Amino acid sequence: MKTPAQGARTPIYLASSPDVEGITGRYFANGKPKASSKASYDTTTSARLWQVSAGLAGITATGFIKRLTGALCEPGRATGPVPYRW
Repeated sequence: MKTPAQGARTPIYLASSPDVEGITGRYFANGKPKASSKASYDTTTSARLWQVSAGLAGITATGFIKRLTGALCEPGRATGPVPYRW
């Protein structure tokens, strides 16, 4: 088991180090790139997980996408990360 400080090392490194600037779409463990598990590439399972999670949270994919894209497309709104409020 890691201490909170040990657990925070990799995210802090990824957020602040110029060594990893511009690197996206990678999985890191203990400060180093690591291959994700084979199961993480299973698109059928990931779609099912999303459906079950959305159902438990009381949202739909259509509603989520409409809110997200609507926020991005409104005149005068900045594009970029948009916080989603449930």
